[in-house]
Amino acid sequence: MSKVKTAWECECGSIAYGKMPPAECKRCGEEGSYAEADEDDLDELAGENLMEEIRSKDWGEQE
Repeated sequence: MSKVKTAWECECGSIAYGKMPPAECKRCGEEGSYAEADEDDLDELAGENLMEEIRSKDWGEQE
């Protein structure tokens, strides 16, 4: 059994990893919008995706 994971990119730029693409994007809600990510662009895409995820976190700070 192969444990190889593939990187999948949504049309909105979200990245997901797994044997199969997610049915629905967690960021934009589109169904069936994932395609296999281009390996040449994967490092850059993953970095952008991580930074956006960090920025969107609620760190519990109250105004």
